[in-house]
Amino acid sequence: MAIKTATYDFQLTVVDNADVDIATSFNPNLTHWIEQGSPVAGGTALVLTPTTVPAIAQIYGDALSLSGGALTLDLTALDQGNLPDIDMTGEKIQIFKIVANVNNTAQIKVKKGAANGYNIFQSGSSEIELGAGACVLFYAPEHLPDIAAGAKTIDFSSTDVNAALQILIVSG
Repeated sequence: MAIKTATYDFQLTVVDNADVDIATSFNPNLTHWIEQGSPVAGGTALVLTPTTVPAIAQIYGDALSLSGGALTLDLTALDQGNLPDIDMTGEKIQIFKIVANVNNTAQIKVKKGAANGYNIFQSGSSEIELGAGACVLFYAPEHLPDIAAGAKTIDFSSTDVNAALQILIVSG
């Protein structure tokens, strides 16, 4: 299976009401926004392909459940059931999204693996906690380390022993 494109489209728009007296002929709403990506046909999507910079090569997506409150994801042996495992060795994670299930009863901690850990959040502690229904979408073009024997695992843990999440990883 060959990856063709990955479209990264992230925008946050917030509308609030002005705290000042504004004449009724003016709209009292203030709009604030942050867009990520490049304008494409009037939008904000950034489209990555195997020939763009950064280039993308593989995708892994799955719904995962913790067992006993823990799960270790090995980026060199990503299980796809009846399909061949995915090995991202020599590539970098370019984009990833993690969504915690809305029915989780406790936060899920996502962090660099204890053994051969992959520094997914680019910091010393390299961890984040996601409450029920929370998500993180991370775009790090060529900024994360290469996946290798000594940098390949991501750990998930929770006091909810059966916590669930969805994950999508794009590497290149």
